[in-house]
Parts: sequence; C-alpha cells; structure tokens
Amino acid sequence: MRAKVKSRPPVFRTLVALLLAVLVGVSAAQSRTDARVVEQERQRGIVELYEALTPLRSVASFMTVGAHPDDERSSQIALLSRGMGVRSITVTANRGEGGQNSIGTEYQQALGVLRSREMEESSKAFKVELFFLSESFDDPIYDFRFSKSAVETLEIWGEEVMMEKLVRAIRESRPDILFTNFQNVFGQHGNHRAMAYATERAFELAGDPNAFPEHFEQGLEPWQPAKFYLPAGRGSGQADFELEATLELDTGAFDQFFGATYEQLGQQSRAYHRSQDMGSWREEVPGVSRLHLAGSHVTTPETDTDLFAGVPFTVADLAEGLGNATLAAQLRDVQAGIDAALAAYPDFAAVQGHLTTTLAKVREARATLAGASDVDAATADDIDFRLAQKELELQVASRRALSLVTRVIAANPELTRGGSTEVTVSAYLGGNVNVENLSFDLVTPEGWTVEATGDVVEGATLTNGETVKQTFLVTVPEDAPYYNPYRRNMNPFRAYGDVYGVVRYEVDGVPFEFTVDSREIIGVLPDVSLRVTPDKLVLNLLQPAELEMSVAAVNYVDGPTETTITIDAPEGWTVEPEAITLSFNRKGDARGATFTLVPAEGVAQGSYDFTVRADGEAESTDYIRVINYEHVGRTYLVTPARANVQALEVAFDPNLRIGYVAGGSDLVYEGLRQIGMNVDLLTEDDLTTGDLSKYDSIAVGIYTYRLRPDLMAANERLMQWVRDGGNLLVQYHRPADAWDPETVPPFPIELGRVSLLSRVTAADGEVEILEPENPLMTTPNQITDADFDGWIKERGLYFAQEWDENYTPLFSVTDAQWPDTWDELPFLGSMLTTDLGKGRYTYTSLVLHTQIENNVPGAYRLYANLLTPPASADE
Repeated sequence: MRAKVKSRPPVFRTLVALLLAVLVGVSAAQSRTDARVVEQERQRGIVELYEALTPLRSVASFMTVGAHPDDERSSQIALLSRGMGVRSITVTANRGEGGQNSIGTEYQQALGVLRSREMEESSKAFKVELFFLSESFDDPIYDFRFSKSAVETLEIWGEEVMMEKLVRAIRESRPDILFTNFQNVFGQHGNHRAMAYATERAFELAGDPNAFPEHFEQGLEPWQPAKFYLPAGRGSGQADFELEATLELDTGAFDQFFGATYEQLGQQSRAYHRSQDMGSWREEVPGVSRLHLAGSHVTTPETDTDLFAGVPFTVADLAEGLGNATLAAQLRDVQAGIDAALAAYPDFAAVQGHLTTTLAKVREARATLAGASDVDAATADDIDFRLAQKELELQVASRRALSLVTRVIAANPELTRGGSTEVTVSAYLGGNVNVENLSFDLVTPEGWTVEATGDVVEGATLTNGETVKQTFLVTVPEDAPYYNPYRRNMNPFRAYGDVYGVVRYEVDGVPFEFTVDSREIIGVLPDVSLRVTPDKLVLNLLQPAELEMSVAAVNYVDGPTETTITIDAPEGWTVEPEAITLSFNRKGDARGATFTLVPAEGVAQGSYDFTVRADGEAESTDYIRVINYEHVGRTYLVTPARANVQALEVAFDPNLRIGYVAGGSDLVYEGLRQIGMNVDLLTEDDLTTGDLSKYDSIAVGIYTYRLRPDLMAANERLMQWVRDGGNLLVQYHRPADAWDPETVPPFPIELGRVSLLSRVTAADGEVEILEPENPLMTTPNQITDADFDGWIKERGLYFAQEWDENYTPLFSVTDAQWPDTWDELPFLGSMLTTDLGKGRYTYTSLVLHTQIENNVPGAYRLYANLLTPPASADE
C-alpha cells in the first residue's frame, strides 16, 4: 500500500471549484475579443450579394430526409444550394440527444440543444430550410439511443406519429424531389432505416387527399413530389445487395467563386457538427454522389438523365404549356429580370435596379394568376407557391444589393416574467441607392406588449452613410413560458426567433419587406437559476457520511432582489438549515447556499429525489443551463432544479488514492468522490514528471488518448507504473480516439471498427459473468446480475473484437433480438483484464460513465472493484 495523503471533504472541493469557475469566467469575459468583430471579418458584402442572388436561378426544390443532426449529405447540398441555386430543404427526425459528445459534457436534453444549434448553423450557412420532426423535449420522436432496428425505432416513435409529421413538412415545403440519406438495410442505424422506410411511404402519402386530412384544416394541400431517390450502392457493409446508380452528381467539381470543390464546401458545413467530430479535410480530387431512382411520376429510368428532368427549373419553365399568354409573357419577363440581375453582378446599384423591377413583375404575375380562369387550380397553386418564394428571395437579395445593414439589439435580452426591456431596430445604408418610406416593426410572442418609444420612424428616407433607429419597449406577461430552444422550422429567408424585427421600405416606389433576427437570443428565463451541485449524490450505507448539497444561485432579475432557498425532501429526510435567504445587488450576481441532507433513521437502499425552490421577491424552481460555444453561440436550457440521492452499499478502502486522467467528456471522477473515494485529477506535469507512485490506482476517462496528447506521450511511463505495481483502468475509447491497438494497451487490443457490429444497444441486454471468482468480481464487492439492473441508454459499444491471449474477458454481453436484424451473438470483449508485472491493466467498453452520470448503483460497485489494486484484493 502506498503512502496516503488526507483529502479535503468533497463539498469543500465542490465549493472551491464553483468559485474558481466564476473567477475564470469573469476573467475570460474581460479579456475576450468582441465576437462581433470576428463575425464581421468573415462577412464580405460582395460574397453575400452573390449568395443572395444564387437562389434566384431556380424554382426547383430538393428535400433531404435524415434521422439525426449531421446525417445530411453536405457535399450534395453544397452543389445544389450554393452551386445551382436549388431550394434545399432538410428534414431531421430527432435532436441527436442520445448520441455522444466530443467537445463537452452536454448529454441527453443538453446535447439535443447543442446538436440542434449545430444543425441550425450548418443549414444557415448554405441557406437550407430545416425541419425537425421532434418539436419538444417530451416528443415521442427522440434519439433514445443507438438502435440496430427500424422495427424497434418505429415502435418507440410511433409510426403514424412520425408519418404525420413528415408528410406535414412535405406539404408545407413542397419539394420536387425527395431523397433519404440512407437505405433501410441491416448495418445501418435503426433510426436511419426508419427514416428511409418513412420517406418511401411519404412519397405517396403526401399527395394522397385521404392521408392526414387534418392538414387541410391548417391550410395545407396534398403535394405530390415528382421523384424519390435513394443513395446508390450497398447501403452498409453488411447489405447483401447493391442499388444501381441511375444518376451521378459531380460533387468533386470546383467552384471558382468559392475557391473550393463542393466536397470541400460540404465539409465547411459539416464542421459545425463539432460535437460529433465532423469536418474533415478533402483534397481537390474527383468526387460524385451516386443516386438510385426509387420512384418517379415524371420520368422513367431511361429518361431520367438529369436530377431535375421533368421538373421546372427556372421561372421561364413555368410558362411552358400555359394557355394564358399574358401570364406566360409575365413569367418570361420575370426570368429576364433575374437574368439581368445576375449579369449585372457585382454592380450593386445595377443589381438593385433589376431586383426592383423584377419584384414588381413577380407581383404582377401573381395578380394575373389569381384572376386567371384558364389555368387549372393545381397548376395555379403550384406556380403561385414558386413565385411567392421568388418574391421572398428578391426582397432578401435587395438587402444585400443596397448594403442595408440591419440589426435588432435588446438592452437586456435575458428577460424574466413581468420584466421589460428596450429593443432597438436599426438600419444603416452603405450603398448609393436611396431607400424611401422606411419603417420598422417588432414581432413578439402572443401576450407580450410592444410600444414604440421616442420619435416613431414612419416614411423615412435613408441615404448613403445614414442610420435610422426605432426603439421599442417590450414587456413580458407574468405567465410567459420560459425560453424553448427547440425550433421546428428554420427558413433561411425569414427570421425565426421569438422576437424579431420587420423592416419595410420602398425603392423607386416598389415596396420591400424582410425580417431580422436578433444576434442574441431574446427570451424569458426564471428569476433565479438554481444550479444544484452535485445533483447526483450517494449515501454509502457501509461508510455513512454527511451529505452536503450546494446551490449556486444566479440572479436574472434586472436589478437588486432577494430570495429564500429551500429544499423539498422525501418523507423522513430532513434538511439543515431549513432555508437560506440570499440577497442580490444586481443582475448576474451569484450567491451560494449549502445544505446538509439528513437521512431518515434506518433508511433503506434506493433512490431519493430532492427539489430546490426559491421563493420571495425572486422565484424559481429551475436551473438555467447556459450552452455557449463559439461555433453555435449562446443558448439556454431550463430544467427543474433537483438532486437525486442513491442510498446503496459499496465497499472500498477509504485510504486508497486514485488518480484520474480526465479528457473533459465524462464526470466519473465526481461520482467516485461522491462515494467517498480520494480522487485527484492528473495534469500534464503529473503524467510526465510527477510522482505516480503515490497513487494506488489510475483511471483514464473516455476518449482521453485523443483529447489529451500528454497522456499519449506519457503512456509508456504509465505502463511502467503498472509494471511496478500500479492498477490502471482505461475506459471506453473508439478506434478514432488515437487508439493504436499495438502501442496504447500493453498487449494488443483491436477495437471493433463498425460500431453497430460491436455494441449492445439494449440497456437491459443479457450479461453473464464469465469469471465469477476473479478478484474484480469479488473484491471488495461481490458483483452479481443485480449490478446490471437499471442501466441507462445501452450496455456498451466498440467492444474489443480481437485481443492478446494475456487478457481475460470478464463478461459475455448479448443484445436484444429484433426481426429485422441479424441473429445476436454474445460479445466477450466488453471488459478485458491482465496482470502486467506487479500490477494490473483493465480495459472496458461498457458505458460505465453513463451509468455514473445517471446514479445507477451497480456502476459504483463495479468502479470500486476496478479501482481496488490487486495488492488490496490479496490482503
């Protein structure tokens, strides 16, 4: 046994960590360059004008359907949207909340918020309209975890629920072409398979007047997409057939304006999905996207020689076959105006002149269409829908041609119920074409009040170099719902925030209008954010100790206020003190309160929930989680302020000293401290030059060989520490996490490279203990089947598929069987252990970190055994 150093109590460390976090946050805020400067550096007026004109090239539309954020084929979308001007739409079933996170500790709902924002930014970059089928946190369509089966996915989501939402999105956006990112074949994620199946059904249902008639009460009409494509090829490495490519798109083509191929441009979009490690370098090499025509109402496989064969591509194409000569001529005039605007680029003033006349012509054509009795209703409705889109695009393009810089800025974007703030809408004219009859409006959620203050801007004229502003006083009702970060539909040509500005003006007597989002979210938040730390506590009945819980309260009320914090405890438990009153001097002030949780006499093993409440001038029962990353900006997740105490029996030597190499993607070390273990986070200096001999055991967090290059550099030193008697636990890694099977572990371990073929998705998948007498199964806790009860999400993934004979596998784990998957066989590579010199090395792909984060009792007992060194087990 190594020398021991007495540790500080866990709550002391928690309070110090909270204080340091506040201090670091303040320091960073004071030294950070204004993000608006960086954003402006990326903006180039001449590029933005080109991008605003590009959508005018086409009236065609293409919908991509996927299951998760990042499923989209970005190079294909780059070609269609940025290269061809095709209106591009992406439908994503869920928010990706069941996935992994490579940049932080957001999981479940918080990860769903982060990945939704990544998807929004990725779509906005290419002017792609985005639909989410999952509309709320309790939506049945959610990313429940990885699935191998479409049958399982549809059973959990509800097939008809999903079909209604998908058909509604199709009827709203009216795509000419449907495409799904994946085939419904084994080897694909079950969510992908379900969406492939659903898209094939929706291809016909969307045009069926008997399908989902409730849509027609909402003003929608049946819409029949012209064609439906699947990705060509095998669909997965396990598919036993290959779909023939009937069409190829040249995604390797080089776009001279953007200076990149569409494959490269696609990766720029994918780079927004940073939580999923997306965005990789592509060389300038040939590349194609191969499609298979799965259904068509306008072509045959022989005549389908172009993606948009049989589909109108330009405004002029809409005139073909029309019996109304006036309307046909007007449509051709619109096309001529678009062509002239494109030809005039980059002359901003000339472009604006053509946009002005073309917008007037579009409106004339729509007026003619409305009164045309010789155009059948379906054709008239189709043409009008496409012209309405052009009307919207022309007005947005005008903003760029005029160099009209517009902003919406709130004095206090973080509002509370009953609170008020001033919101200013402004316009600056950087071009030489004057703007007349300028006016502003502000749109807010129902129930909010908006009052223009000061001189009302009405009919103003704006000339080069001038700025006009209008300030509005906005007041939030007392019963306003809190900010919801989930948006169902994001249209790149319209604002979609809760609060946005409307800018109206005229050029040469032609009215223009567009909407402007605030750069920052303007939303309603609780008066006080109540962050419970820790929110997962453990009462170890074998080593009972005081349970202390801290509440970090942050004031969001705009001014001084006071509140009293109390804890609602389960029956029999008491809380000391009963209440703590906190005073705040200003918005943003943080205060702390610490409570002791006293269990009932003879408390039984089990789960106990506590809720936190703030009453008084400022009220709250919620925690405001701020999610803030450079690539997605700042957003909020409001969740109940509560904590869970797990009363359990877990044995371990309290004198053990544990080192933890954290990569930032798990919080296992906090859970270990909760049961009373003495855990130090190891720094680069500790790993490379520090005295490792003072540690009995060291645990390596998930992904850490990739996230901590210093760990890789010190790996041989770490192995020598094991040979000298240390006990090393390495947790879940993926092959891409810098895992070299020959050099990272002491003896070779080859991880499964296809996650679907090396994972057990069922959280209750059958587990058999292969070595019940192994010390890891007996010391100091007897591991039984009960330790695998109540697991969350799944058993594990990227299990080892091959390993050196020195290792002993400890478990056999088998997944649930579904009718559309291969026969499930036991996996033996979920946990491997070996003696190494005087010490022990253990690798596990079980998602123990997920169980700790969800306070699953068996995980604590497993960790206690895994971190008990062999010398202790032999004593």
